[in-house]
Amino acid sequence: MITEVDRRIWREIRRKHIISLTRAYRKGLVDKGIMPLIEEINNYSEDCVTTSSCYGRIVLISFRYIGDKSLSSFYRKWHEPVEKHILWREILGYKGRYPLWLILQSTIVHIKCRTLDKAIELRNMGLEAGYKYSKILSISSRGFTTEISGTERLNLPVKRGDKILINEEFMEYFSEIMKEMFERIEIKKNRLIEILKNKNLKIRKN
Repeated sequence: MITEVDRRIWREIRRKHIISLTRAYRKGLVDKGIMPLIEEINNYSEDCVTTSSCYGRIVLISFRYIGDKSLSSFYRKWHEPVEKHILWREILGYKGRYPLWLILQSTIVHIKCRTLDKAIELRNMGLEAGYKYSKILSISSRGFTTEISGTERLNLPVKRGDKILINEEFMEYFSEIMKEMFERIEIKKNRLIEILKNKNLKIRKN
């Protein structure tokens, strides 16, 4: 089994991902909340580079069939807590053909690594920080991809045709859940940043 990528090939792979990240950031396409963690990961080792990320989000999305992304369409999304009256207004205003779902998603970061050992190391740091769904996502001749991911998630149908499937009492409770989730997102992010910094400090001392 492949355990590492040639350094010359890797340098070009990493360079292209850093350029892509820089361009996306300049265009405002990178969540501001995740940037401190992205920077820390990319500074951690020349043998790793982030390829995609999401700080965490609230999504209104339509599905013809749940799980079938080919027939899904984003209606609205936010990367921070949103006022419940705004969320309620958007749900009421949806006039799409397919059922509307309300989804909460935690942080997710994909990191490509030059070596399998580094991919496992980052996976383990993710687990230590509380990202319990962290795993080795893929292995190829161009690198080893680690996924850092939390368990916080909620999928709920909220509107079908003209029928609202929730009420304002639920929105009150959902608002509490939403705020709590983003607090947990921030805590885990800062915990992983601290773990990366401490690990890097130990490496430099040795």
